[in-house]
Amino acid sequence: MEKNETKNIEFESFTELSNSNYTINETTFQWKKSSESELAKEAYIEEFINKCWIGLSDKDRYIVSNDTQKDILPYIIRLIDYIFDADNAFTVIKPKLCEIILDQGIVPWSYTAYGGHSFDEHYRSVLLKDKKTGDVFSCKFAIYSYDLYNQNTKQNQPPSSYRGTYFMVGIDFGEYSSHSLELKLDKYGSIIANKGFVISHDGAITIKIRKKNSLTIDYVQEHLPHLIKDGKIFLGVLPTKGPYLPNDTAVSNFMANVIDYAYLRYKLRMMYS
Repeated sequence: MEKNETKNIEFESFTELSNSNYTINETTFQWKKSSESELAKEAYIEEFINKCWIGLSDKDRYIVSNDTQKDILPYIIRLIDYIFDADNAFTVIKPKLCEIILDQGIVPWSYTAYGGHSFDEHYRSVLLKDKKTGDVFSCKFAIYSYDLYNQNTKQNQPPSSYRGTYFMVGIDFGEYSSHSLELKLDKYGSIIANKGFVISHDGAITIKIRKKNSLTIDYVQEHLPHLIKDGKIFLGVLPTKGPYLPNDTAVSNFMANVIDYAYLRYKLRMMYS
């Protein structure tokens, strides 16, 4: 980063965005990656579903949903590994609307949602600068499910509409701090032969009330028309083989598209809030 750029981003919000908003007393976060040989074994996938979990205060949940179909789980697990591998430099990701100026690695962070639910998670976080305005904001990534360990009582069972595994993308911009995109991978991803795990989105968005999908589609069409394919927002393709690495063009492009899309959704919300 050039010296003259440093002066442009050293203000209070930059400091705030660089610090965790969640106070915890625990050891440094560590994540054990899965090997390709492990992902090829059904027994390993079953073990991952039943034992793998993460979180801060909400420590009794599964990281992936028991309802997620088994054939897409290897793609999701590779994406988890990609996000939580501190050796993967996210600075190689090149969004169209902004540029990554700092890879913060793994940070503990908390978001709230309607209904009082709290997402207290370890997120992979990057600081970005809007290429046109110079505004600085952060984008954070996590994989999430609502499935809880103790499911013996009905109160621990999430509603059927919430079952599944989500790619959560948070935006922090000034006083704004929220998940900009909660991408249900079960719904918006599909395996296409000879391609991989193709992920698109229909533009669904809630801004106080549920808005028409066309509002988002038209807004993305205006700013990033290359993302619109067959009337949906095309986010990318996760490869069939891994591990996913920083120099993997397909994965890097997917992450760039996700960042741009999440940022546009934030800006759209600001227009109608």
